Amino acid sequence: MKGIPLILLAVSVNCRIVQARASVKVSPDSTQFWEYDEQVSVSCEDFGPKNWTLWRFTKRGGLSECGSGWGSQGTGSACDLKTLKPSDSGLYWCESPYHGSSDTINITVTGGPVILQTPVKIEEGLEVALSCRFKSGFQNNSVDFYRNQALLKSSLEALTRIQFSRDQQGAYSCQSNGHHSPLVHMYLQDDSPAPVLVLNPDSEQIFEYSSMDFSCEPQIEGWAVYRYSPKTASKPWSQCGPDWGSVESGFICKINTIKRLDSTIYWCGNNMRRSNSVQLLVKNRGVILQVPVLPVSAGQTVQMLCLRHTEGALTARFYRDGHIFMGNSTGLMTFQQVAMSDDGLYHCEMGGEKSQPSHLRVKAAAPPPASQKSALSLVHLRYIIVFAPYVASTLLFISIYRQTGGISITHKRHRRQELNLEPEYEDVIPDVTTEYQF
Repeated sequence: MKGIPLILLAVSVNCRIVQARASVKVSPDSTQFWEYDEQVSVSCEDFGPKNWTLWRFTKRGGLSECGSGWGSQGTGSACDLKTLKPSDSGLYWCESPYHGSSDTINITVTGGPVILQTPVKIEEGLEVALSCRFKSGFQNNSVDFYRNQALLKSSLEALTRIQFSRDQQGAYSCQSNGHHSPLVHMYLQDDSPAPVLVLNPDSEQIFEYSSMDFSCEPQIEGWAVYRYSPKTASKPWSQCGPDWGSVESGFICKINTIKRLDSTIYWCGNNMRRSNSVQLLVKNRGVILQVPVLPVSAGQTVQMLCLRHTEGALTARFYRDGHIFMGNSTGLMTFQQVAMSDDGLYHCEMGGEKSQPSHLRVKAAAPPPASQKSALSLVHLRYIIVFAPYVASTLLFISIYRQTGGISITHKRHRRQELNLEPEYEDVIPDVTTEYQF
């Protein structure tokens, strides 16, 4: 049959979501090294966004990022440590410009004669090699391997392999002839998302003698709020509850009367896992700017609030990246639909006093969940299935009508002649009606 169009319907349902997993890579693949050992490279791997940087905490150097007195920037996110010293021992992790964080690893540099080399990443069910290495002249005939200070295995070889499971997590070491390696804390790699540190009020700036709540969302057993305490040499970081603040409702960390000494870095942690970090600034005078701590999605309504310690009807001026952005008398600036271009460093001015800058971080709006995409696609498919027959039948009818329209008139004339009817009686002849069932 000519003139009938062919309709092709294509429906694509995409249910796959790829989420990059933060991790720290060490080359050579180990967390223990000798002093003046070969060059070690520590890098940030498997991240979605770019511009992740390596951070560390050491007893001597405190909290710092690669290039600030230690290490040199290598290829990509790599940080190269060329001359290892015991002072390089500490916790290492990666942070994004949005204060996202990877899990931490504990790197140990020792001048002792024994080290225990184990892989950085450990997956459940896989075979893990434990290599006990000795400086020349220190190895005896037998090597002992320990887990949580209990003898695991005695061997004539300095290498042993274990099938790693969750029950085998713990602190490992090896020894020979009375010489012990430092401890290696071996944990299974955990690919589940880490909780997020949430502040209430939602700001990195706050006035002294206010109250502040910290919480790890979602609530997961074992996670707690920590903070960096650089002036406490014995405990460089400490946990909410035992050391500062109070824990309420089982998971909310509260500081009822916050002081300037509480200005530091806060995060959620559990063993070697770590959440985003927040640098809190507590001021006792002047002006502060309250900006959302976590990145906001494009299209959301976002507010910034400029506050002065002393009350007064003063006009506030808002600046972005050093340039005047807006001025009003309320001290409140609202983005009805924040855009990616609004991302920047903001500060405000009121009564001749300026706030410290705060970064408004704007991320692209998240695509709808895979389940929602699937549901929408199925709805579209349902409509297509329901209406396609009607469209096809209509097109078919039009095509038939065009091909047979002239013949039906001739057919009616022949029919009238066969019945020998006069023209005035032709209306009594019923038209032929064809009904199509689809």
